[in-house]
Amino acid sequence: MIYGLIPVGGKGLRLGLPYSKVMLPQKNYDFFNPVVNHLVEKMELAGAKKIYFVHGSEFKKDICDYFNEECYVHILQERLGFANVIYDFVNHALLEKHDKILFGLPDTVFDENPFVEMINISGIVCGLFTTNKLSKVDRLNQEKTQFQVKTAKNEHNSDWFWGILKFDSANLMRMVADRVFDTYSEIGVILNLYPNQHVYGKSYLDLGTWENYNRYLTESN
Repeated sequence: MIYGLIPVGGKGLRLGLPYSKVMLPQKNYDFFNPVVNHLVEKMELAGAKKIYFVHGSEFKKDICDYFNEECYVHILQERLGFANVIYDFVNHALLEKHDKILFGLPDTVFDENPFVEMINISGIVCGLFTTNKLSKVDRLNQEKTQFQVKTAKNEHNSDWFWGILKFDSANLMRMVADRVFDTYSEIGVILNLYPNQHVYGKSYLDLGTWENYNRYLTESN
């Protein structure tokens, strides 16, 4: 089984919307197609048969209503910390030996579909993208061996950051057994603890601010 795993617990305070920010409409459609569906469709095209949405302290009704088919599963995040999205998923999904898990952020858009390549590589695979110098993301160091977590560009790191991830079920089970989620709250820190491979993507945009969403709407394809 190939799973998709999408955290949707963010409050979207920077946008001040009366609904979930991931339900902002994608451009170039003559029907309502929310931004989060960009990621869902890329996961499904890579073979995902079941998509888990991990909500925060309460379910977001608009997301639940839109993704209401049996292949979409909605769960609450029971443990604090961003990385515990993975922990709660593992506890709920009852993974089997050969399962694969695709992970991405719901308010992002990116060109092409690196998941298709990543799914055929064994182990932990990081889909890497570039971003501007001011963005605080999990950037690879200059040697491309470790992630510097939530860091802007500096002389010790590269332009590349992880934007999407692929795990084998054994990777996540090992993390739970190692109790890393009891200690670390950032996924980038946890990635540094285990061997991982890289696939390089093209343009990537976080739509979590009005500046970036308006940029997305006005840029030509």
